[in-house]
Amino acid sequence: MKKQTALLLIDVQKAFDNKKWGLRNNPLAEKQIQKLLFHWRCLKLPVIHIQHISDSPLSLFHPSNAAVNFKEEAIPIAGEKVIRKKKNSAFIGTDLEDSLRQLNIVNLMIVGFTTPHCFLPLQE
Repeated sequence: MKKQTALLLIDVQKAFDNKKWGLRNNPLAEKQIQKLLFHWRCLKLPVIHIQHISDSPLSLFHPSNAAVNFKEEAIPIAGEKVIRKKKNSAFIGTDLEDSLRQLNIVNLMIVGFTTPHCFLPLQE
């Protein structure tokens, strides 16, 4: 099986438009993500979307809130894996690691709005 690089889109969701998060330092992130995603799809490389979900009905990330949905620039298409998470790590309580191994992914291109807290630190 061919070793591959996957594009991992972290929490590209409407909830981050909410004023409660304050001013962003990356106002063009969506357009850059859209360009990268278009390019990745043209190359027919694997795309994995991570979607944060909350159990709290008061959360912007609760399934009943429209803000939980993906932003228009990064809506998954047929064949792209969507992994829903409830923790700040895309690996805790998800099948992300198994999915990466099954797809023989050896490299990741990671993009999103708040990526630093979505992964466990690498162990030396």
